Amino acid sequence: DAELLVLDDLGQEHVTDWSREQLYVVADQRLASDGCRTIVTTNFSYRKLVDLYGDPLVERLLEDAVVALVEGEKLAVFATDPF
Repeated sequence: DAELLVLDDLGQEHVTDWSREQLYVVADQRLASDGCRTIVTTNFSYRKLVDLYGDPLVERLLEDAVVALVEGEKLAVFATDPF
């Protein structure tokens, strides 16, 4: 029961029924645990996440969430010239 869990690049993994079920269990347990926070990063829209995981799971991930939209050039652009 880590205080902070980071799910990076959600949706890039091979999504199966098993992985959906496991992610739902994790999201549900973390939501029920007082003081546990979860950070989720993704390049997918809300609609695409619902298509991949289903509405109940996405709603679990978004419950009590603060959503921050980060736009801009991909980091790969900065690899050759960071500034």
